[in-house]
Amino acid sequence: MLINEFDKLPIANPQDKYWVLSGLVTRRNGITKNNVGVKNSLHNEISKNYPHYKTFFSRLITDSALAFYDAYPSPHHLNNVTVEELKTFLHTASKGRLSDTKASLILQTAGRDKVQTTDFQSVRDFNIRSLIREIKGNLAELVAIDAEIEKLLEHFDYPLTSIKGINSLTSAKLISEIGDISRFKNAKALAKYSGVAPVTFSSGMTKLQMANERGNRKLNEIFYRIALTSVMPMGSNKALINPIFHDYYMKKISEGKLKNQALKCVQRRLVNIVYKVMKEKRPYINPDMGYVPSENQVA
Repeated sequence: MLINEFDKLPIANPQDKYWVLSGLVTRRNGITKNNVGVKNSLHNEISKNYPHYKTFFSRLITDSALAFYDAYPSPHHLNNVTVEELKTFLHTASKGRLSDTKASLILQTAGRDKVQTTDFQSVRDFNIRSLIREIKGNLAELVAIDAEIEKLLEHFDYPLTSIKGINSLTSAKLISEIGDISRFKNAKALAKYSGVAPVTFSSGMTKLQMANERGNRKLNEIFYRIALTSVMPMGSNKALINPIFHDYYMKKISEGKLKNQALKCVQRRLVNIVYKVMKEKRPYINPDMGYVPSENQVA
């Protein structure tokens, strides 16, 4: 089909803003994926020196945790370090967020594990510090890319961040995958392109609708994550980002749909909203946040 209609294809333009945004998003995704691998390697190396490290640092990629393992990659570096000295170090590294009991917990756990120093301990320490440097570099690069994405989004007239649950990064991912919205004649076409619209299989008098496994899978995943964020309580206070969508989701479940089917319905609604916002280039008016779903729908 591409060969037969080659003359109808648009001319590729590397200076096009959609092309540039797509390149930034692709670059960011690559760094994020790489950082996951580096983090897993760091987990593996840290566990050899601190078998119970999750006791005092449940999250590895934090400023305080990275600073600690950079200064004390193995327990023997803690020899002759007093509780007060470690308290001061952790207080500075965490900008005052860590409690005073953290230093005592680290020293007690490290002393209880009694990890033996090996002949190649200096090499293992170097490896840990090297991984930490790579993680910090990746995190700094992500911050820089996010800043460029923010600036580039100003050249698009798509106010997608007006929709609850869509931040600048998600907006950039949507635009980079959808491209110029004028390519789609309606929301149904966008839903089909993203694989959100179901596919109908018919044979004689029988018609069966099944999930569309085709379409743009990256775009499908973006709509899935937005839908999930919109219907599920988030944060420690279990607040709803979009009570209307939560209510709609629960309504579909009460009608007999499975959770993944109900979530697919939310995705389809989101496609309509995203299409309209991009097509009309007007901000989305979110429902009143004072809206409270009925008791039977929240249960």
